[in-house]
Amino acid sequence: MFEPSRNSFEAVCRPILDEVAARIGRKFPQFKVTVGSCLSSANQGHLISVDAVRASVNPDEPNCLSLCVEIKDRDTSPKLCTLDVCWGGDGRPPCDGVDCIEKALPWGADALEKVREKLPTLEETFVRCLSEWQRMYA
Repeated sequence: MFEPSRNSFEAVCRPILDEVAARIGRKFPQFKVTVGSCLSSANQGHLISVDAVRASVNPDEPNCLSLCVEIKDRDTSPKLCTLDVCWGGDGRPPCDGVDCIEKALPWGADALEKVREKLPTLEETFVRCLSEWQRMYA
């Protein structure tokens, strides 16, 4: 049985996103695709993301694309608050990302199920966005 805790967020989500990053990295070798994790003091957040960057970018293009999964209030009552694909930095994104969470969910079995349920949409959107980025700025 799934036992929610702030530590379970990284332990459960990181391997899932590592697999996504590996698949995407094989499809798009011209991008550097990595998985990162960071803590935020502003909302007691914990973010895990798949990030794609290109070695050199034009001034009008985005500098990264991220697939993000985040909880807030990690030390009190963790809640899944972010589940999206978004562009980073300045520049003009070649297409829209996606936001797959309407409201924060308590971190636990239901929130984990939401991550797993939305993962195909997130990955498809990420792949579509990288394709458009490559087409528009290559």
